[in-house]
Amino acid sequence: MTRALEWTLRLRQNQLNFITLSGRFLLNQILLSTFFILWRISETSGVFGKAPSTWVSNVGEFTRWLLVIHTVVGVIFVLEAIARMVEQQNAPISPLILNYTGMLLTLGLALRVHSVLESEPLGFSTWANLFIVGLSTGGVYALIALGYTLVYGILFMINFAHGEVMMFGAYTGYFATQYLTSGGHTFEDGSVLIASILIPLIIGILFLPLERLITGYAQRTTINFQTPDWLFTFFSVPVRFTLGFVIGYGALVGLGGYAPHLYLIAITISGVLFAMVCGMIVSMALSVVLERVAYRPLRFAPRLVPLISAIGASIFLQQVALRIFGPQRKTYSNPRLLQEPFRVDLGGTLGTLVISKVGIVIVIVSVLLMFLLYVIVQRTKIGRAMRAVAQDKNTAALMGIDVDRVIVFTFMLGAALAGAAGVMLGFRSDKIDFKFGFTPGLKAFTAAVLGGIGSIPGAMFGGFFLGIVESIGPALLGFDDKWRNAIAFGILVLVLIFRPSGLFGAGGEVKKV
Repeated sequence: MTRALEWTLRLRQNQLNFITLSGRFLLNQILLSTFFILWRISETSGVFGKAPSTWVSNVGEFTRWLLVIHTVVGVIFVLEAIARMVEQQNAPISPLILNYTGMLLTLGLALRVHSVLESEPLGFSTWANLFIVGLSTGGVYALIALGYTLVYGILFMINFAHGEVMMFGAYTGYFATQYLTSGGHTFEDGSVLIASILIPLIIGILFLPLERLITGYAQRTTINFQTPDWLFTFFSVPVRFTLGFVIGYGALVGLGGYAPHLYLIAITISGVLFAMVCGMIVSMALSVVLERVAYRPLRFAPRLVPLISAIGASIFLQQVALRIFGPQRKTYSNPRLLQEPFRVDLGGTLGTLVISKVGIVIVIVSVLLMFLLYVIVQRTKIGRAMRAVAQDKNTAALMGIDVDRVIVFTFMLGAALAGAAGVMLGFRSDKIDFKFGFTPGLKAFTAAVLGGIGSIPGAMFGGFFLGIVESIGPALLGFDDKWRNAIAFGILVLVLIFRPSGLFGAGGEVKKV
């Protein structure tokens, strides 16, 4: 009450920031609506039991009326604020009108969801399954969106050919799986050869740190061991890979004989990694050519010129894929381990949860790649160079940073993430053709704008948020599943209207990477 009286007094004295306060009204409206929607979903889906208690319904009704009252108070405030700002003559009133329009839209969305859930309630397992599907889709969007936001953070341009880079990575993954299944073999048969090479290689490189072992032994004894690192590494390579081959191959044979389930997991991971790495390599190579041919000559041109070049590169790559691979859609040969989903009985009236194994792989790989990207950008020398170039290219060049090399590395980094996303979509049984990258590319761009173009955390959040909303939105609004694209791009329009800088966006004076 004291706070309300203080606001009233300050309003009469023209000491309030009306635009900021209307933004707070909008934020409170969004939070209230979100709570109301989640509560109604829980109430109608059986979370509180088949016949919820009276207090559950009362909380929902109270929140609904609170939303309506909050909207009425908001219109009174906006009208008073407009009257005060008109007296000041030079104060803009359009932000006030936009914020209140957002409040009306949020109220209408909450009431629409309330009406749909009253007439067509869905079970908890249905909502949970939709959420899981949206989470895996959002992981793919986040990976692609990171490529958009990295390039924008460095060059302040939108690489609209990024979706086609992902498409070529998906095609490469398809041909990699075809190689594994060539000659009438199964995916697992082809993966055995890859595993017999990959596992010893990983052990030889990562799990046999001979330099540290010998240096530690020398420090614990009186032996004076002063061999240079590079010389010792050079002469230890044969020993390293011999031991790695023996240990890795022995572990693989042992798993095949005594732990067939672990053996199947090991060779499946090897086959999936083989396809993913192939897709990432081809995507990176294509991005280097794209940057060198389509973007570098136009680096100092007006911003519209590189944008047109990116659109032209996108169409060109689509037509190249059409001529090389043909118009037929292609589908991956999925490994046996990833075909059957997990089924979890939630008990009672909650139903059964169906969890796709491919979806689990997508989420895990997405999170790992995002963490790896964070480590590269924040903890490595090239990452510091990327942040410096994003801040000021000219000053970075004066400090001795090779700006061209940093830009090429940025393109390669974003393309690697896009290639991995394309391969994961292929393992999800999405059909691949020459237009395969267009829609996911636009969705990822929407996710990047939603989170704040140029912000890495924003791209991650925007990707997952968009995937979840796209999956749950049609059922929540009572629409057919075909409306998911309209919902996704409708979110883009609303974000551009009410918050053009995105949820995590910053001004041009703040570093982008």
